[in-house]
Amino acid sequence: MPSEIARFAVNQFILDCSELSLRLGSVSTRDGYMASVSAFERGRLDYGLLLRKRDALPMTNADAPLVQVVLDGLHARLRFLERRS
Repeated sequence: MPSEIARFAVNQFILDCSELSLRLGSVSTRDGYMASVSAFERGRLDYGLLLRKRDALPMTNADAPLVQVVLDGLHARLRFLERRS
């Protein structure tokens, strides 16, 4: 049972990251300056929350690299938006 709960927590975390990724990915340079700034600010806050959630996750050795790759992708998108803002 504890492993099922841990698996659910990691899967939910990946879903949360995917939702943020979709929101950040939907912003384009055609949306204008304010939309980029707003997306960056909101994304930065959500990314910080995800980092704190990651620290509390009951991850296995197999989960950790996947979680890190997802977070690295989000961080790269935030850096891109920051340069555009």
